[in-house]
Amino acid sequence: MSLDTAIEHFLETQIEAMVKAGIDPAKIYATAMTDGLMPTEDNLQQISKNDLQEWQDHHKRFEHCISNVKKLIKVAKKSPAFKPGDEPYIAGVYFAVLISGMAIGTELGDYPEEQQDTYMKAIWVFDRIYAGTDLFVAAAMH
Repeated sequence: MSLDTAIEHFLETQIEAMVKAGIDPAKIYATAMTDGLMPTEDNLQQISKNDLQEWQDHHKRFEHCISNVKKLIKVAKKSPAFKPGDEPYIAGVYFAVLISGMAIGTELGDYPEEQQDTYMKAIWVFDRIYAGTDLFVAAAMH
């Protein structure tokens, strides 16, 4: 098993456990985007300031983007093209676009590889956080 595959498997297991435990989605996202970093009172002294700042930045970015996705979903629902049940797909794409700083309607290949990787990882994490839920009705529209 390659290191990337092992890390992905670890993150998958960790995210699943965090979701089942009812942990805040912003914390789950920050943990996933920092390859498993999960600050606690017990380990805070062992985490570098840079790593902690990165985790906190991902946490804040998630909350900011989720707030904007909620607004975008409300607008999308007013469109005649919107069909009930479209929320998970639309929300996931909006979220990944906002997180990665891409523009809606552009091609993924038009962006630098790092930005493409951020987009793909955001979709992957978002899907795992909200899989099996009625997306924003259950998880983000409260």
